[in-house]
Amino acid sequence: GKDGGKGAKAGGGGGGGGGGNVGKIFVGGLPKTTTEQTLQGYFGRWGAVSSVIVKYDEYGACKGFGFVTFADPSVMQAVVAGSQAGTTMIDGKWVDCKD
Repeated sequence: GKDGGKGAKAGGGGGGGGGGNVGKIFVGGLPKTTTEQTLQGYFGRWGAVSSVIVKYDEYGACKGFGFVTFADPSVMQAVVAGSQAGTTMIDGKWVDCKD
């Protein structure tokens, strides 16, 4: 079907179970310099990344968190497990990945 493509869903923070967002993780503890390209390149090592969102402040610096959606949910699980084991590092800083 044709969906509008761009319509990013506005909306409050959310209750836990995101249906429909299979493969989506929260990434916290990001350096201020992080961009979508940083996350796309970094998490692309594990598998295909279908979407990346970084939250910026009014000055264009990363607020320290974002969201990455993997095409394959099993890749997402591997990344979350690796993160909790302390292996996910961006610019020398551990980032906290949770689903």
